[in-house]
Amino acid sequence: MDEQHIKDACDELRDYFNHRLMESLLRSTRHSLDVMRRRFFSGGRRTSSLHFDESVGGWHGSRIPFFIADITLSIPNVVMQPGLEDIQQALNKATQFVLDISKGVYQWGQDRDKQYPHKEKESTKKHASMMAFDIPGQIVRYQETPTLKNYYKGIADNKDVAKYVMMMSSALSTLKADVMEALQRYSDYSFLWEKDRQEAVTEFIETDPILSEYKAKVAMFKKLEDNIDDIPASETVGPIELFTEPLKLALRVEIKAWKLLFGKELNHKYCEKMEEILNFIDDYSKRLARPIRDLQDESYAMLQDFGVTVAKEENDKVDSLRYSFQKLMTKANQVQDALVKVQPGFKSELLTSVEVFHKDVGDFSTGPMCEGISPTEANDRLQIFQSQFDELWNKFGIYSAGEQLFGLTVTEYPSLNKIRKELGLLNKLYGLYSNVMTVINGYFDILWTEVDIEKINGELNDLQNRCRRLPKALKEWQAFLDLKKKIDDFSESCPLLELMSNKAMKERHWERIAKLTGHTFDFDSDNFTLRDIMKAPLLKMFKDIEAKLSQVIADWNGRILSFANFKARGELLLKGGETSEIIALLEDSLMILSSLLSNRYNAPFKKTIQEWVAKLSNTTDILENWLIVQNLWVYLEAVFVGGDIAKQLPQEAKRFQNIDKSWVKIMQRAHETTNVVQCCVGDETLGQLLPHLLEQLELCQKSLTGYLEKKRLSHLLGIFENVNEVQFHEKDYDRMIALESDVIAKGNVEVWLGDLLNQQQRSLHGVIRDAFRCITTPEFELLGFLNTFPAQVGLLGIQMIWTQDAEAALQHARSDKKIMPTTNQRFLDMLNRLIEQTTHDLTKVERVKFETLVTIHVHQRDIFDDLVKMHIKSVTDFEWLKQARFYFKEDTDQCIVQITDVDFIYQNEFLGCTDRLVITPLTDRCYITLAQALGMSMGGAPAGPAGTGKTETTKDMGKALGKYVVVFNCSDQMDFRGLGRIYKVLSVAAQQIYIVLTAKKERKKEFIFTDGDNVELNPEFGIFLTMNPGYAGRQELPENLKVQFRTVAMMVPDRQIIMRVKLASCGFQENVILAQKFYTLYKLCEEQLSKQVHYDFGLRNILSVLRTLGANKRARPNDTESTIVMRVLRDMNLSKLVDEDEPLFMSLIADLFPGIVLDSATYAELQVAIGNQVENAGLINHPPWNLKLVQLYETQRVRHGMMTLGPSGAGKTCCINVLMKSMTDCGAPHREMRMNPKAITAPQMFGRLDVATNDWTDGIFSTLRKYMDNGPVDAIWIENLNSVLDDNKTLTLANGDRIPMSPACKVVFEVHNIDNASPATVSRNGMVYMSSSALDWRPILQGWLKTRNPAESEILMTLFDKIFDDLYNYRDDKGTLPGAHLEKLFIFSLMWSLGALLELEDRAKMEALMVGHASKLDLPPTKEDETIFEYLVDDKGEWCHWNARVEEYIYPNDSVPEFSSILVPNRTIESYVDKRMGSTYGPPGGKKMTVFVDDINMPVINEWGDQITNEITRQMMEMHGMYSLDKPGEFISIVDMQFIAAMIHPGGGRNDIPQRLKRQFSIFNCTLPSNNSIDKIFGIIGCGYFCQSRFKPEICELKCYQLLLNFTIFSICEICREFGKVC
Repeated sequence: MDEQHIKDACDELRDYFNHRLMESLLRSTRHSLDVMRRRFFSGGRRTSSLHFDESVGGWHGSRIPFFIADITLSIPNVVMQPGLEDIQQALNKATQFVLDISKGVYQWGQDRDKQYPHKEKESTKKHASMMAFDIPGQIVRYQETPTLKNYYKGIADNKDVAKYVMMMSSALSTLKADVMEALQRYSDYSFLWEKDRQEAVTEFIETDPILSEYKAKVAMFKKLEDNIDDIPASETVGPIELFTEPLKLALRVEIKAWKLLFGKELNHKYCEKMEEILNFIDDYSKRLARPIRDLQDESYAMLQDFGVTVAKEENDKVDSLRYSFQKLMTKANQVQDALVKVQPGFKSELLTSVEVFHKDVGDFSTGPMCEGISPTEANDRLQIFQSQFDELWNKFGIYSAGEQLFGLTVTEYPSLNKIRKELGLLNKLYGLYSNVMTVINGYFDILWTEVDIEKINGELNDLQNRCRRLPKALKEWQAFLDLKKKIDDFSESCPLLELMSNKAMKERHWERIAKLTGHTFDFDSDNFTLRDIMKAPLLKMFKDIEAKLSQVIADWNGRILSFANFKARGELLLKGGETSEIIALLEDSLMILSSLLSNRYNAPFKKTIQEWVAKLSNTTDILENWLIVQNLWVYLEAVFVGGDIAKQLPQEAKRFQNIDKSWVKIMQRAHETTNVVQCCVGDETLGQLLPHLLEQLELCQKSLTGYLEKKRLSHLLGIFENVNEVQFHEKDYDRMIALESDVIAKGNVEVWLGDLLNQQQRSLHGVIRDAFRCITTPEFELLGFLNTFPAQVGLLGIQMIWTQDAEAALQHARSDKKIMPTTNQRFLDMLNRLIEQTTHDLTKVERVKFETLVTIHVHQRDIFDDLVKMHIKSVTDFEWLKQARFYFKEDTDQCIVQITDVDFIYQNEFLGCTDRLVITPLTDRCYITLAQALGMSMGGAPAGPAGTGKTETTKDMGKALGKYVVVFNCSDQMDFRGLGRIYKVLSVAAQQIYIVLTAKKERKKEFIFTDGDNVELNPEFGIFLTMNPGYAGRQELPENLKVQFRTVAMMVPDRQIIMRVKLASCGFQENVILAQKFYTLYKLCEEQLSKQVHYDFGLRNILSVLRTLGANKRARPNDTESTIVMRVLRDMNLSKLVDEDEPLFMSLIADLFPGIVLDSATYAELQVAIGNQVENAGLINHPPWNLKLVQLYETQRVRHGMMTLGPSGAGKTCCINVLMKSMTDCGAPHREMRMNPKAITAPQMFGRLDVATNDWTDGIFSTLRKYMDNGPVDAIWIENLNSVLDDNKTLTLANGDRIPMSPACKVVFEVHNIDNASPATVSRNGMVYMSSSALDWRPILQGWLKTRNPAESEILMTLFDKIFDDLYNYRDDKGTLPGAHLEKLFIFSLMWSLGALLELEDRAKMEALMVGHASKLDLPPTKEDETIFEYLVDDKGEWCHWNARVEEYIYPNDSVPEFSSILVPNRTIESYVDKRMGSTYGPPGGKKMTVFVDDINMPVINEWGDQITNEITRQMMEMHGMYSLDKPGEFISIVDMQFIAAMIHPGGGRNDIPQRLKRQFSIFNCTLPSNNSIDKIFGIIGCGYFCQSRFKPEICELKCYQLLLNFTIFSICEICREFGKVC
């Protein structure tokens, strides 16, 4: 035993030192890495490194760089050597070296012989375990070391170490921008190596530079060398010190090369000049040294040598020439002597003149290039300055020659040469300028009838070519800009002028142009010239387009991305706010481009517009995807980078690691290209990579969701009834406090969540225990107790008090005769005290608390009152035993709830401060039956009609037992897998109810679930089914399921009791009599009002009224209780009544509340907002319609599910929209999400569960937050919303998710009728019925007239008043246009609005009524056999026959038309539209699209009377789009589209279309054509085919007659068949 003890102690000691060694290594590693990190991120400061500064005499901290690098020139870039990647690799290696130290330290407790190498002594051949030292006389021979465990893995896996390693692995990426900025500073020298030296020098030489220009070049390079010398020897970027000496050396080499090349060229040039001068001097020296005798000596002597005979006359000329030359020489000597005498005077005069000339040249500077003068003035000044310059230039020639003659230095005038050059350029420019102005101004004087646009275009092209050939230096001068603008402006007008000069232009076309431009054209004038045309602002539209397009392009060329830091990993995020703002700006720009694209004048810019639309549209998509990917990446990064889940899901962790690398690359690329558009669509990287990353991230998320589903890691409200948040310790972040025992949120999530649940229940149980002890103390005081403890415990407390006192009274009833009445009075006093509290000014939570206390205690007091009346005097009496009784057993420390003989342990689920159900005899019976079912390990199945309280009673029983209750809706998608998931949430775990209940009966603590999981069983559970079979959409339960449940019939709720209790809880003193009146009114309504499907006077309606009563009582403290109840009953029910029931209802309520006259509810602030919104919408605030709007407002205050129903055109949609906007104006922002549920399938609406893969795809409804249904109601899809519309306010999905409905969310149904809705649906919704009588034709007309100008409105209103009402009722059985014109248009509108629907005989009756009507309207002048429907109003306001408008059809004689070609193959709308911006689509190229739907009434009508296909069509027309099935919740808008449809008359087996679809169309009844029309149609086709180009003349003539005869006979036969006669 001692040996074992010693061994254990040794093991413990070894483990201790092993742990200490591990800690030391970890501390050292962390310290080393931290030193590296601090040195890196603190810019290289090493605080522990000190040096002695002798100059100061002390130690000082030094700022030593972590890395040293050179800035070098690597043509064509300035780079850093070594690069950032090399430094990062070195940093990574250093980090790894620090980690690798732990590889050499082996863990204790291993075989020490394996730890060290073996040595072998040659002398003794013995082996000893020894360290690897050199030992004299021994040769150490190493063998392979066996694998030994070291500390590396523990060190490397440490969270802090891993964090340091990750930080250092990407440290250099944060410096990239700063390094690039440092290198960019040397870009000023880039011309030294980017520009071709030889080419630059050649260009310089071609300008024939003078010596001073060479000096300037030398000075420039000298200055560059000085600048290079001034560059600091080094600069520090973060932890890197960059040395510039290599760069400076390279720059000096480059400058030296430039200087050398310029020097060589200078040497070459002046060497040539020197050679020329030397040759000149040598040549003339030889000539002057040669003796000259005479011509004979020279040439004629040479002729004599050749023996040539010369004529005598020629010899005479030679002699005379000799004499003449001698004479000339004499004269020259004389002149030379004279010149010598006058030379000093001439020289002096020359010097004086040169001096004056030098001053004149200096003054000649301000010319046509002076700033601030117009090109026209500059042109005039040019002519003057040119003549002045010519004079100066002549003087320059004279004075230069004089200086040369006198041997003086010729004076140079560089400015004069420069001016001469510039004047040459100016003459070119202004010559063209004058030409352009003359030519184009001449165009304006051409008569419009003589304009030749082709000739003008040719001349303009020539001018543009000359303009382009001007030197580059001139293209920045104002004159050039003016002449270019002049040419361009006129050129832009030419396409328009060409179209306007077309011979096909009519007067109406000119009128439209005049209206569009606001300019009047006087064509009748003989002097109408092109100038008169050009005065109109023809180019305004083009310039607007160009300006807007340029602005958009400029905006996005300068827009950059904004980045944010992510943890310590650098800027790896896009800033959400800024990026959202960019997306909004993209939408704005796309709207501008969309308008430009649809502009008819966009032809010159169309390609650019389309390119930018594509760029910005793709940028929007990419940014939206980018943000989605970013959010997912951030969410999953915290999960998969370290942590337990990453170890549990290694495959997903690896996938995420690859995603993470790609994400970092994307963000690095974004930092390199920060421009928004360039980054997103500069190439296809992001467009291809982001969808792939999103797909991969969704795979990771699905795996994570599946894993968490097993662990049930959700927000707290997903696993608790009413625990919303927990409090964590301030320093120990994983510790949850404020519980009986702290809970540590570490390890497997299901474990600590289980601990949290247990601790929550224990904590609540402790509070209940304290409350019980407080109750039993003599100092107990009710209100103090209720204010001290939570609402749930307070309610449990008064239930314990009631049980305790009632049981004590029953036990002593036989001995004490007064104890029962005394106790009853005490309970009554307690009730009155609680009711009194409800009249005080309470907070919302306090009011719910006290109303709930009153609700429960009213029942308790009634129960005991009944016991007193029945003289019950025993605690074993069934009347007492059947009640829910509450005890706290201190011996077992349990709170017990007893119902009959079944005991339930209170489950301590925190319920918070919530409403409780009014307990009635029906509730008691349900409790008894359900308690017995649970006692027998069975389920309960309350059954009965809608609104009897089945679900709420079951939920309330769960609250009474302190149990977590989960409600889910059994939709048609729910299968056994979904049920299994829900049971697991309850810790019940079963796919089949039979298995669950059997396990409970056998009292098992745990059992094997069908999927193999071992699940604990909590015996305090129950399974309940509530259903009301027997109507559409409901089915009976199968028998094998029925036998496991005990049925409870819940048919008629005790409404009067509920009314009384709720009235009492709201503070009504007259609750008994008011409850009787309330009950009587609803009973009479059910019996005497008409039987409408949407009427509901059941329990849900009653509760909504009761909720309103409390608020009204507090709002109107001075009104009597009867007045308050009467007003609420009236306002809460009038909204749903049809017209014929309103008088009867008002009579009933007046009889029940006699003598009370009610005022209407006024909402002053709301009415002001409604008035503003009605005005903005262009509507009329019609009082009956306004009343419905107020009723909808009142309904939404007490219901979160509402229906506005009524016929089409009753104003439902406008009512909803105006109310939402008005409530927004009143400070309660509202937004609508509208959809048509019948336009999609149920899985598309709610979500789809793939049975094979168990993958869940969200539906549209489950994605939307605020929602409006705008489609027919049937009993299938709306049944899935039952749990949303009742008090659960929860959407239950087939995947087990339960989505709670936000308190700010409302569900509104806008329907024509609800004939197919179940009573359950009707009872769950507040109804607002909008009758057609609330909105007749007059307010609709008034709203439309508001869009017209006042003069037109007055005329049209008068015309409508004259005849429309009579005609309408009879049928039921740019300035302002002139009045006469409007009257004819009004008649035409009547014909094709009311008359368009009629058959021929009814149209004749309508015409007869209009002809004989007292209004005496100006009807069309019909002839015999004509009707008014054959006329229309022309542009001049006159009646015109349709024949004048119908073009004559000419049958082609060279081909046979294929009439079948007019049919277009069916294609989906999506295939015809392109993306415009965001989620907006439209026809390509800014066009508009017309969709023709033939046989629109053909779709089959389903069992509910709906045409599903046409619901999609209606949604497209009404909402202008559809919801995306790929991205649930995203609405796709489709613009620039209209619908045309055709259908045959309904009847005889042919369907009609829904009324709400029909109202979207203007309907025209296409009557049978007349015989004349038939003869004309078929006659043209027949005679056109039998033409002389195909057949002989006699055949053609015969066939035409035969065809007409056949058509006539056919028509007669059809008429006879129609009337059933025999031909």
